[in-house]
Amino acid sequence: MIAAPESPEVSSTPPDAPPHSAAAVGTDPSRPDAPNVCVILDDVRSLYNVGAVMRACDGAGIFTVHACGITPFPPAGPDLRDDPRRGPVAARAARELRKVALAAYDTVRVTHWPDAYAAIAHVRRYGATVVAVETSPNAVRYRGASVLQVRPLALVFGHEVDGLSAEVLALCDAAVSIPMRGAGRSLNVAVACGVVCYEAMTSQLTHVS
Repeated sequence: MIAAPESPEVSSTPPDAPPHSAAAVGTDPSRPDAPNVCVILDDVRSLYNVGAVMRACDGAGIFTVHACGITPFPPAGPDLRDDPRRGPVAARAARELRKVALAAYDTVRVTHWPDAYAAIAHVRRYGATVVAVETSPNAVRYRGASVLQVRPLALVFGHEVDGLSAEVLALCDAAVSIPMRGAGRSLNVAVACGVVCYEAMTSQLTHVS
């Protein structure tokens, strides 16, 4: 199951390509020193978490999210009859994601994949380094982590309760974690995404290759 299946949803666009022109986003992909980051969500179950992730990504200047497995995603177009999900499911996804993501609903491109294996295989075709955000034994602290300076970079976040599976972690090149100083073992996935995405973008902007 480690091998990524071929997917009809694979496109020819780079892993962090913005959905609109460079003028509509915070970074210019034509510059060699431009940050180059995308986010992969593996089985994140909540519409509201996905909407908050989209908003955090937009704020940080990240405009591509790969939604895997059960992760909710916006409809591909205005005609819900073209959506592979049942009409009410797609309509609710559009309504609730827009409500939470606000302006980010129109700036962050979300692509759905059957599983994380397919999404990781896609970003690797563009040379991305894949980094898990997970409290695994081999994880390094996210703050100042040199792996976040690498371009292009894909950050992988997992299920709200179960996190990332051992199989998905094995596909990642490295892992970073956020230190927890209270009773909780982890942050909400959308909060964690905001923390690490801002660190990655700041790191890439201050360490020009």
